[in-house]
Amino acid sequence: MAAENMSDWSATPATINEAVFSAANFLNDLLDKYESTSEASGCYLMLKIEDVPSNTFAIWREEGVSASLISKFLGKGWSLEAVASSMIVLREELTEAQTARLRARGERQKAKAEAARLEANRLKEEAAQKAQAEQERKQRAEQKRIEAEERRKAEEAAALDMDDESESILRGFAEQRKIVLKFNFRFLYIFG
Repeated sequence: MAAENMSDWSATPATINEAVFSAANFLNDLLDKYESTSEASGCYLMLKIEDVPSNTFAIWREEGVSASLISKFLGKGWSLEAVASSMIVLREELTEAQTARLRARGERQKAKAEAARLEANRLKEEAAQKAQAEQERKQRAEQKRIEAEERRKAEEAAALDMDDESESILRGFAEQRKIVLKFNFRFLYIFG
């Protein structure tokens, strides 16, 4: 559309300024979506921009797009001189728009940082809950082990008590047998 305006209609300075301003805002908004040159490579292909140095991307993100990029974007009939002249006239408006973009980017970065902080806190809390659950599981396992040990000791003690009882019963039988044998022996000796 801008190329048609320039070639077919002999555009006025106001039309040129509006086209340059719109193109600059469009390109700045588009490039603002990307964080690095590698992410923006698809955008460069779409815009038919080749061989963009990596530092150029950073400059465009901070200062706004260049007159040469706008000229290439607008197409035939949009000379670098015409775009650069228009950008000089529009300097204040372009600066305000770029400042607003930078402010919005800062807010987005703050929001991302806050989201990352909240996620880190959530993960930390989740890890603490898992650690607490693991600690409780270990305590229950230790309690079960202690109870099993106490049961085993109680069973051993009961078995020992039974052995003691059996032994005392057997001693009692032995004593009785001794008595019976003594009696039988005396009986045999006296009557025998």
